[in-house]
Amino acid sequence: MTEQTKVSVPDEKDVWVPADVIGSDGSVVKVKAIRPSEDSPLGGDELTEDTVEALEKNLEEHGYSDASELPLQNSGAAEDMCTLDYLHEPGVLYNLRERYFEKKPYTYTGSMCIAVNPYDWLAHLYTDDLRESYLITENRSDLSPHIYAISATAYKGVSKINFSGKWIGTDQSILVSGESGAGKTESVKIMMKHLASVASSEDDSTNGDGNSQDVVRRVLESQPLLESFGNAKTVRNDNSSRFGKFTQLEFADDAAEKGRLRRSIALVGSRCRTYLLEKSRVVQQAPGERTYHCFYGVKRQNSLPTKLPNLQELRYVKDGDLETFVIEGQKDGDRHERTWDALKLVGVSDDDRNSLVRILAAVLLMGELEFMQTETDVADSPAKLDQSNELCQNKAAVAVEALGAESIEALQNALTERTMRARNEVFKVPLDVTKATDARDALAKEIYLKAFDWVVANINYSTSSNLPDAKVKVVGLLDIFGFESFTINRFEQLCINYTNEKLQQKFTIDLFKTVQQEYDDEQIPWQHISFPDNAAVLALIDGRMGIIDVLNEECVRPRGSDEGFVSKLTTLHGATSANDTPRFTADRIRKNMFTILHYAGPVTYTAIKWLERNNDTLPEDLFRVAKGSKFKLLAQLFIDKSVTAAANHAAPSTKKASRRSTSSIAADTVSTKFKAQLSQLMDEVEKTQVQYVRCVKPNTQKSKSLYDAKMVTEQLRCAGVIEAIRVSRAGYPNKLAHGEFTRRFAALNKENTPPAKDKDTACRNLATTLIGPQGIEAGYAVGLTRIYFKAGVLEALERQRALALSAKAIKIQATFRRHRLSRCYKITQRGILKLAAQARRRSKRSAYVKILVAVYIAQSARRAVLATRAVLTLRRAHRATRITAQFRRFQTRKLYLMQRAASTKIQARQRCRAAVAAYIIALAEAKEQAKLENQLEAMQAKLKAMEEANRALSEKTNAAPTEKEIIIKEVASSDESSALASARAEAEAERKRADETSAEMMRLLQQLRADNDKLRKEAAGLRDENHTLKRRVAELEAGQSMRLDWLAAARQSLAGGGAQTPSSKDRSGSTISSSAHTMTPPRKDTHENDPETTPGAETVDNARKHVSRFSALVSSLGFGAGNSRNTSNQTENGRRKSGIDTPVVVAHPNNQGITSAPASSGGGPHIALPQNRFWQDIPAMNLAGALQNEIVIVHLKVGGQYLCATGTPIALDTPGGNAEKDDQRYLRCEKPATGDSPDTFGYRAAMSFRVEVVSRQNTEDEAQTPEDKLSSIHFRLKSELTGGYCTVGGLFQRYCLVASAPTPEEAATFQFVPRRVKPLTQQEDVMPPIDDSATPTNGAASMERLRAKQLLVALRVVDGPKASHYVRVRPDAYVNVAPPASAAAAKGALSHDDGTTPLLSIELLVPLQSYEITFHSSQLGLIVSKTMPLRVVRFKELPGGAAAATPGSTYASAAELTGRISIGDILATANNNDILNCSRREAVDIITSTRPITIGFKVGYCNTDLLANYQSPKPVDPPLDLLTP
Repeated sequence: MTEQTKVSVPDEKDVWVPADVIGSDGSVVKVKAIRPSEDSPLGGDELTEDTVEALEKNLEEHGYSDASELPLQNSGAAEDMCTLDYLHEPGVLYNLRERYFEKKPYTYTGSMCIAVNPYDWLAHLYTDDLRESYLITENRSDLSPHIYAISATAYKGVSKINFSGKWIGTDQSILVSGESGAGKTESVKIMMKHLASVASSEDDSTNGDGNSQDVVRRVLESQPLLESFGNAKTVRNDNSSRFGKFTQLEFADDAAEKGRLRRSIALVGSRCRTYLLEKSRVVQQAPGERTYHCFYGVKRQNSLPTKLPNLQELRYVKDGDLETFVIEGQKDGDRHERTWDALKLVGVSDDDRNSLVRILAAVLLMGELEFMQTETDVADSPAKLDQSNELCQNKAAVAVEALGAESIEALQNALTERTMRARNEVFKVPLDVTKATDARDALAKEIYLKAFDWVVANINYSTSSNLPDAKVKVVGLLDIFGFESFTINRFEQLCINYTNEKLQQKFTIDLFKTVQQEYDDEQIPWQHISFPDNAAVLALIDGRMGIIDVLNEECVRPRGSDEGFVSKLTTLHGATSANDTPRFTADRIRKNMFTILHYAGPVTYTAIKWLERNNDTLPEDLFRVAKGSKFKLLAQLFIDKSVTAAANHAAPSTKKASRRSTSSIAADTVSTKFKAQLSQLMDEVEKTQVQYVRCVKPNTQKSKSLYDAKMVTEQLRCAGVIEAIRVSRAGYPNKLAHGEFTRRFAALNKENTPPAKDKDTACRNLATTLIGPQGIEAGYAVGLTRIYFKAGVLEALERQRALALSAKAIKIQATFRRHRLSRCYKITQRGILKLAAQARRRSKRSAYVKILVAVYIAQSARRAVLATRAVLTLRRAHRATRITAQFRRFQTRKLYLMQRAASTKIQARQRCRAAVAAYIIALAEAKEQAKLENQLEAMQAKLKAMEEANRALSEKTNAAPTEKEIIIKEVASSDESSALASARAEAEAERKRADETSAEMMRLLQQLRADNDKLRKEAAGLRDENHTLKRRVAELEAGQSMRLDWLAAARQSLAGGGAQTPSSKDRSGSTISSSAHTMTPPRKDTHENDPETTPGAETVDNARKHVSRFSALVSSLGFGAGNSRNTSNQTENGRRKSGIDTPVVVAHPNNQGITSAPASSGGGPHIALPQNRFWQDIPAMNLAGALQNEIVIVHLKVGGQYLCATGTPIALDTPGGNAEKDDQRYLRCEKPATGDSPDTFGYRAAMSFRVEVVSRQNTEDEAQTPEDKLSSIHFRLKSELTGGYCTVGGLFQRYCLVASAPTPEEAATFQFVPRRVKPLTQQEDVMPPIDDSATPTNGAASMERLRAKQLLVALRVVDGPKASHYVRVRPDAYVNVAPPASAAAAKGALSHDDGTTPLLSIELLVPLQSYEITFHSSQLGLIVSKTMPLRVVRFKELPGGAAAATPGSTYASAAELTGRISIGDILATANNNDILNCSRREAVDIITSTRPITIGFKVGYCNTDLLANYQSPKPVDPPLDLLTP
């Protein structure tokens, strides 16, 4: 060995240190060693000189015979340690060290990834770009080593798709191993986030709906939840997993599920299986350790039934580390909040979350129970709960309350006694203090284990896709406890190390045995590498009569003990041959200790309470207490066994188990169940393609700047990293089948020799041509079925193939470009020729067009002269025709009015005569009835007298025998027999006369009763007819008064005009003044009657229909004169089409007069009564009292019609808005009706508006008049149909009112302006004064009486661009705003003679807290909530109805037509049956079972202030109070 050679020499502290050779003399080598410090790289480290002669002992331990074989140093760090120049242990050790200090924690070892825990979050290594880069990169050597490469390989394997588009992915597994604190859990979380993000982004890019985001969120949030309940702080790791888990991410073909052509392998769920939770940590912790994280958040929960003491006072927690409050940068409080939110995310309800916290509190409070001896002077006397002082009594009471036990005595008996069964006997065995304490701890541990399994079961239920296994591929992530060796190793450490032995065996088989067996089968040159095999250790643990079998057998023995268990193991496995390495060694001094030589090193176990831990069965007494708990969730955990099964997925015993282990007792032991679970896990892993991640812990101080070389070397030796590198270097990492190699690289064969028919021969020939003769230096070997390549050989062939294909592709592209450019040239040439032709054609056509235009001008001038002459002629004829028609119409109408007046008088006289005749007949019948009643009274008196006479005669007859005896005694001497016969005959005759008289009286009485019944029926009929006549008289009176009111309105509209015209008389003889001034229509917007600019208009005919109908309506209500542009025919036709008999006001062409045709209906439009008992007209000035509440629901009536909203609810709009729907939410004036026709409204939600009060001004001033109080209230209108606020539209909406404002800020503010009424003494020239005794012909007084009880107001806009404008009805039935017509109206006040401002009446929803409605139809038309109580969500449009002939027609349901039902009302009763306390299904069955049905509702929004202040109006004729049906 020459000088300055860089070597590595063994060292007792650092295992290996780098050194430079400074001298060599045979076997003695003098070196200058570099001893690096643990917290810095090699530069600037301590330099020492030493000779290797003193280190010969260390050389022999490392496998080197002398100093001349010292390992040489590598020149630099390698990303893949298979590429190191010198492969040996110091090379691997210092390669990892150099990358560790460079903040590069990941290093490849062939297909395996080694992750050195940096104890720091390196954010630059986990960006979204890096995640995507490792997914799309085909060759992972192009990027730096990363754990993303492992997860990306797994995803590519599970999402593999062949050329035909078929999904051929295979199940994958990623096994993460390492010591506690090496970063296994964090590595699993990083790979899980990578897989979830890749799968979700792939699904979103294909699908676009982002449905997988919710699944991904639940899957990712389940891991911190498991950490909270299964992780704890240990001396080695602050967040150590104290259980094992195998998480399987489920992937499915999303395209196949949703019918798409493009494949998208999406994450659809996950499953988690847990292993061997460390229950003992619940009741005790070593110094410096903590219990599970979830216990430190119990104190923060406010839903506990009892106050929890401080953690420093609790026995189960106080012995641990109470000074640590932050774990991995997260405080205990923040961790608890995140756990709380994660439980909600996985579907745990608030009640269950509170119950779970209560269970944790119960576990902690269990530890506060203390025991004492019943007899203090006896050592092993029975135990009992310590209640010697008040503090102990309180602790016992609190624990009983937390557990939900029946009493303190019941809990004490369960903890201090044990139920034993012997044959047919059952007896109680008392326990001492130690055993009672163990029983308490056993119950606490079992409760926590059940709660942990319950949390895992809920996570699996929430995250599992529930798809068949055939449609799902999985990627399994195994995060399980690392190899453990402590000062005292218990039963749990044996199970943990047994698991690591199994995983090491799997790693050995995959990496060593499988590869070497494949090379031997293929008969390729290969140098075998020795590797550690742990089959003997596994046989010692789980083989026949191994540790598990002996432990189970000892548990079954009646007097089994831990010492007996160790003794039997020593007998079976203690004797070994001298040549074999002993795998089992018993301690000669301590009989309960033994040592097992694991693959990672020897571990000494202490068998204390192993039998008890292996049985792990809760005594019957404790199980009964937990099962019978009053605490619902706690009892359910011990009753429902499916929770534990769902969390653990326990597998049945395998067939290879021994006979003894198949017994019922042995099958339930912890070791047997754990062995079965582990076997099932390994079977599942065997079916998958496995990736390995080895986590390395650099130091024990959790420092990011320390590198303990000795600790790292031990972990590398345990993981078999050196052997893995040797296999990878000596082996052939790439391989191809013979046929695949020939097909893929045949293009590189430049000799063009025909291929051989034999695939093997063809493969060998092609390989010889491309690479060279086969040999060790050639870099490849041809096997029986495959050809194998050394590292880099196949990549070089792939590069040559890519270059060859690229050259051919360039030739194809050049040919294609030549063809494309040639074609473009020909097309351009043809285009130039066509362009030249077009230019010549254009110049010729320009000259032709000039000549043609001159000809057209001359022709048009001639036609204009001829047309002017024809138009003048037509105008003369048209004007003459109109004059003639107007004259004929005037004469005909005058005759018609005279005939109608005469007919009306004749009908009135005839009705009068008929009424008088009916009255006379009724009077005569009444007198006849009175006469008959007098006769009946006389007959009854006579009958009473006859009954008294008959009674006296009967008494006399009964007394006759006594008189006869006297007579017989007096005339005893005379003729005795003749006297007796005479007396008997006389008595018999008297009795017959009395019977005949009684029968006659009964017959007469029955006849009188029949006559009386007949008369009563006739009297009832007469009363009904009289009532009908009175109602008709009232209707005539109301009609007469209404007609007089219309005439008065006409006078008022003409009073302000100009000069008076000759008066004309109506049918009642009153004089009407006409104005010669032309009637001026109200101000309106531009293009008001243009059908093209009217919102919602479809045809000109519909517009004309609304113009005719509403021009007459507006004129009749005093809203101003009608539209002078409408002719009489249009008005009359509109009146007939609308179906309403309204007065028609017609302006004559000569403007010389106006006539009025009053309506024939029984009342004016503006006093139309509400249609059911739930709505009521507001009396005069009562609206101000109703608006004292913030919200009321009203109808706005224009005469007999209602303001209605149109369109769909705003809640159904898309988030971006819909202008088309907004344009459909106009306000219209519609006729009210009921029924199922789609053209009728009835009391639908379209008519209802919610009045929301915005402000009140000076409402406390008592001097204010009712009109001023009402005008001082400003409010908004909100449509109950659309849910939008009313606002004024813009120019393109013709300033119409629309109910489309989604927020109050966008709504318009309104106020009611009442029309002021002067005293009637000042209006005698318009209408006569009110006289309560007036006859029905006094119509004006009746009309004023009705007006006094109903409020007429104008609706005025307060704010916005259209402030001070008034709401009016357009002729086409739409509602818009117009400027005020007078100065008083502009100030918000209407005078009594204001005839131009439109007026409305108000109809108020009667304030009720509950109401009943009877339904007859099969469908109610209500959409109710999915939970109880049933709450009205919205109304439902029903198809068909009267318009069923029209396809797609709908009509309002019976529920919506009532007008009472509101959104949010609750269905309380059905036919007086309470449905609030039954299930939803029962309630729906009751409602749908019978018709008719009476349903009782409770008002969801009940205005209590309105109920308290509501004043019912005084009754009038006709009555207005509609609260009663």
